[in-house]
Amino acid sequence: MCAPLCGGHRRQVDGSPRWRTPDEIRRTALFARFEADTLVSMIQHEPIGADDVTDLVLANLKPVDYVGHAYGPDSPELRETVA
Repeated sequence: MCAPLCGGHRRQVDGSPRWRTPDEIRRTALFARFEADTLVSMIQHEPIGADDVTDLVLANLKPVDYVGHAYGPDSPELRETVA
């Protein structure tokens, strides 16, 4: 088993994590990083704040939700996911 960073799944011979289904990757800290980086990129490339109209950006970071439900709100896994 690998650390929570790769979702606790076995690794392949080359050391990379092996997920059994595409859905499993969404429950990892790696996906949380991807999701956050994508959100920041989207905000940087949109005209947010470019006029006098207030902009509203809502984001639901799913890995935090998945991990929180799976391991609990005070778990090391959740702390790693939000780090």
